[in-house]
Amino acid sequence: MKDATALMSEESKPTVSLIAPINAQLLQNMTDTISDSPMIHEIKNAIKTDLLKRYNSEAEKKILHTASALDPRFKGLPFLTQEERLEIYRGVTEEAASLEVISAGFM
Repeated sequence: MKDATALMSEESKPTVSLIAPINAQLLQNMTDTISDSPMIHEIKNAIKTDLLKRYNSEAEKKILHTASALDPRFKGLPFLTQEERLEIYRGVTEEAASLEVISAGFM
């Protein structure tokens, strides 16, 4: 949580491309470990439950993942599965191709 807060605070203009990677990192950090006390376990579960309610519609995910794919810092999309990565890059490629066709019509 501290790292996510620091990252967002450091950015003079935080962008939408940060949301998905930070959310994924926070969810990963909320995984229980053997050394967690019962109180830590409860806190992690409460945070994880709250985070899972956010940005979970397909439309929101597509926007957030596409924004991250277009940001050089996250272009590898390490927080997504291989299948999700391919789907996002397919969408970006199709959108770029459609823009190329549109711009060619104006020449």
